[in-house]
Amino acid sequence: MTTLSGTEDAVFIGIAKLKGTNAVHIVENIHTAVEETRKILPKNIDIITIQDEGETAKEATNELMLHLFISIAIVLVILIIFL
Repeated sequence: MTTLSGTEDAVFIGIAKLKGTNAVHIVENIHTAVEETRKILPKNIDIITIQDEGETAKEATNELMLHLFISIAIVLVILIIFL
């Protein structure tokens, strides 16, 4: 086993979502489970998140919503001008 620094033993666990599931919802559930697990672990054991696809999914969704609202605003302005 290895760690990020290469000095102590570590365990790496990868979690992947199933096709068609909500990545943001799954990541929130995993974060909740990790926090509950931290409470029962000894103080010298830590859980570190290396990669979080939930944040990427949230950012992509927010960007999509922003572009949707901008598109709707542009369409409304054009309709008002030409009608």
